[in-house]
Amino acid sequence: MIKLILLSVLVAGIISGCAGSPARMSGQTVNEIIDDLNLDKVSLQELCQKKTYFIGRLLRNVEDQPTWDHSGLKQGIRAVDLELTRRGHDKRYCEGGSYAAKKTPTEARQLKGPTPSVSGQGTENYQKGEIPSPNALAGKGEVTDDRSVYPVRIGDSVNQMLAKLGGIAARIERKNGVTAHQYCEKVGRTDVNHVFYVVNGRVRHKRARNYIHNESGSCLTRLKPINWKDWFNRT
Repeated sequence: MIKLILLSVLVAGIISGCAGSPARMSGQTVNEIIDDLNLDKVSLQELCQKKTYFIGRLLRNVEDQPTWDHSGLKQGIRAVDLELTRRGHDKRYCEGGSYAAKKTPTEARQLKGPTPSVSGQGTENYQKGEIPSPNALAGKGEVTDDRSVYPVRIGDSVNQMLAKLGGIAARIERKNGVTAHQYCEKVGRTDVNHVFYVVNGRVRHKRARNYIHNESGSCLTRLKPINWKDWFNRT
């Protein structure tokens, strides 16, 4: 028993001593993390990869171990955001679209028209949780299981989902061990609310519901509540 305790203490000590570990970052300032991980010496692409990793790990940990201290990963995300702003970019640069094209938050919000995303694909002023769509679906409240335009598949990891959808969801809810990630898209006068249900770090179910409207502006301003019946009534 004593050997087991000593081994646990030793392992904890090793982990807390590793640069970039949540335990180590939880006791560091953002500037110390930047120095520790050499964030000031890596490319923008590597910065975004590091941020995606931190966000993905945070989401998995919140789902799997909700009682744990997640401050280290949150501090790592803040460190990346600080380094982005030091380079003259909006801290949401990694979300692509207008944030990747402009240098300040004000300029990003004012930008109109097509702009390049981080991946190099064309987007048009999209925000966190909003994803583009090349075609529309008709019918208010229509439900569909799968759409080829979104390559997220059942069994994808959280990191794969984030990479395919361009970043973190507009809304995240937990219920009975399931985490729902909600995104939206605007296609003409139709909003499509996409919800991906994640269990143990993997996408286990997904639904898309369409809503016809007569309003302008981002679909994020009309985001509907997550319909948990789509999860509990799945077949």
